[in-house]
Amino acid sequence: MSEDINKRAIEWFVRLRSADATSADRHAHNDWLSRDEANRAAYDRVCREWVALDDLDDWSRGELAQLNLVDGARTRRRQHIASVGLATAAAIIVGIMVLPFLANQSDRYATQKAEQRQLTLEDGSRLHLNSVTELEVRYKSEVREITLLRGESIFDVEGDSTRPFMVHAGRYSVIALGTRFSVEFVGKSDVQVTVLEGQVAVVPEQEPINSRYRNVNASSVRDLLVTESRSVILEKDQQVTASESGEIETVASVSASNETSWSEGKLIFRATPLREVIAEMSNYVPGDIAVAEDVPDHPVTGIILIQNTEDMLDFLSEVAPITPVRQSASLTIVHAAPVLPSSG
Repeated sequence: MSEDINKRAIEWFVRLRSADATSADRHAHNDWLSRDEANRAAYDRVCREWVALDDLDDWSRGELAQLNLVDGARTRRRQHIASVGLATAAAIIVGIMVLPFLANQSDRYATQKAEQRQLTLEDGSRLHLNSVTELEVRYKSEVREITLLRGESIFDVEGDSTRPFMVHAGRYSVIALGTRFSVEFVGKSDVQVTVLEGQVAVVPEQEPINSRYRNVNASSVRDLLVTESRSVILEKDQQVTASESGEIETVASVSASNETSWSEGKLIFRATPLREVIAEMSNYVPGDIAVAEDVPDHPVTGIILIQNTEDMLDFLSEVAPITPVRQSASLTIVHAAPVLPSSG
């Protein structure tokens, strides 16, 4: 029985990492996990073991996965979700990993295009990496440090009065004061911080300043920030963008849940220019989406579920006068919809 569960766990792991995994697949996977604690334990074990394979190239990883699959595995029925629009979506998660970090250990994790990943650290803090994201985790006895190298991640931080939690991104450090927040690179190297719960401090990355935070308890961080005129403290539903030049913009009020809706498998737009919408959608599909030069930058409002390219563009064509044309397996070009002759 345990062998069957292990084989099934491998099947689920490979299936959810494939480019054509559907929302129905993820629902079925969650149902399988909830049926038996042994199922969840087997799946977590497969995820942990997969960490050791991060250095293998994609071909080798695929071949190894196939060798572990059951020969002649039955074809699973796929359900196609055709409804795309104003609805709540299940989170798109490619892998969930529980990572037992040792003191002073450093590990690097990355996602590819159209991939997301969740990590749970040894202290219970959780990370949700968006598409095309790379970060490094360094847990030490006196401080918990993450360096975001590219992309975007949500950080759900467990409180620890003895070890501050710091995220370094570009020229800035984000210090958690017991919170849930996201950090994203925008543009070339600007850093955007959004708070979903609690509070964070955004501090320019200067070694003399940051070394002070490493030597104090988290409860003392706020007292130090009072003396730093260039730092800013953000609360729930606040956002700030910090430029590479060292300037921190005025704090803006936002809907943090909308700003990070990608973690729930959906993208929310409000009068967003078409090309910006297409650029955002492109992060979540394997191929490329281009917009023809003659297409106006129509404003788009709606919720698009993160699914396959065709379904996402089908919804977009319902709210904007466009026609997507698939040029190849890896390229879709968006054209202006043809003007229909009037009936009169």
